[in-house]
Amino acid sequence: METWMHPKEKKLITDCLTNNMTMLEWGSGGSTLEFSSLVEKYYSIEHNKEWYDTISTKLKDYPLNDVTYKFIKQNESNPDHRQSEYSMFKDYIDIVDTFDQKFDIVLIDGRARRLCAKKIIPYLKSTSIIFIHDYIARKEVYGCVEDYYELIDSISDTTQTIGKFKLRNKTNQPGYDLTLSGFDRIGN
Repeated sequence: METWMHPKEKKLITDCLTNNMTMLEWGSGGSTLEFSSLVEKYYSIEHNKEWYDTISTKLKDYPLNDVTYKFIKQNESNPDHRQSEYSMFKDYIDIVDTFDQKFDIVLIDGRARRLCAKKIIPYLKSTSIIFIHDYIARKEVYGCVEDYYELIDSISDTTQTIGKFKLRNKTNQPGYDLTLSGFDRIGN
């Protein structure tokens, strides 16, 4: 199973990975299989049960990869296809509270990306790198993460795009809160 990313996007990530790192991803797939072999410990979170079952089966072919793989169902449906809200994906977002881990690398490629980016902050090291897949293509939705992160690199000439971030030393205001809906930000 291939990682569903342009080779340039994959390279941006793999160039940062070493075998002594701990990595987390929201949104599983070929990345779970490929990237987990390049780090010491890998955590993956998936909300789609059918996809989770598919990747779980494939992971059996990678017995040496140390992967903690969690299926977390969506809390509330979204029939209107609104921007993901915390109440819709609360358990999916908050599962990181149970890992008792600081992460070197985080790949956000699942649901509620801007909210996952906020949630992970206490679980980052000062040297941690965050990747948000589809970031440049969806900057109008995900751009609020730059209140907390500095965009340090990106791939923008591909269909999906990706942003590479590090945590800001001092966050810009106004920030956003996990419980706000849609595109709301504190101070709006």
